[in-house]
Amino acid sequence: KALPMQTYQFSWSEKFDLKNGGSLGTILALTYHNEQHIQYSERLEYDDQGQNSGLLYDYRDTIYKFSTNVGAMANIAYKKGNTKIAFKNIFNRLMDVNNLFREGYNNDNLQYVKATSNETNIKTLLSTQVEGEHLIGSKRGRLDWNVNFAYTGGEQPDYRVSPYAKNLNDLNNKAVPFQVILRDSYRFFSELNDFAYGGLANYSIPFKWRNGEKNTFKAGGFFLYKTRDYSARAFRYKAAVPSKFN
Repeated sequence: KALPMQTYQFSWSEKFDLKNGGSLGTILALTYHNEQHIQYSERLEYDDQGQNSGLLYDYRDTIYKFSTNVGAMANIAYKKGNTKIAFKNIFNRLMDVNNLFREGYNNDNLQYVKATSNETNIKTLLSTQVEGEHLIGSKRGRLDWNVNFAYTGGEQPDYRVSPYAKNLNDLNNKAVPFQVILRDSYRFFSELNDFAYGGLANYSIPFKWRNGEKNTFKAGGFFLYKTRDYSARAFRYKAAVPSKFN
């Protein structure tokens, strides 16, 4: 049975006036979300060609889905006079789990199939940055800068598929067990890690043309360095070879 959807949120913000004439502002937020679903589906596939024309597959699927999302935000900013510095952070993590139970007829192979699979996907996002803004000189020149880091991750820790089948002629014979389908049985593992490092700096200063029109001159630079690593491993099964000592 699936539980009701759940969502919890917490947020807090405050501004503090400091004795040195500056001010400090904070924003904090947390969120948690969980939902569960049971999905029933039917798969029918037909073919009007070949020796086994007609209904090829008649499957009934039951999928149990679990999804959990956790997020957080933490921002802190300091301001005094012509200077402002902020520290900003965002974190999010999503986990999806799908459990599949399949049962039905495979008329193409003259089999009755029972199969299970379990798939878990985990996605992670982290972003953090420090930025500043400064007013310089009597002409109100503006210097702004930013240093940032971001991480994006994806993980499929253990995707498992386990199908079993029984010949249709032996379907009602309890003495004949279901046999594993080795060619369709496997486990899969994957992991993705993406890192990004960046920074920028800009300087702008206002000026006027002879006719009094206001304009701004701006110059700056931007830097971004990224690395990405992806790894995956798949395992399949084969029948065990009897030992010669048996």
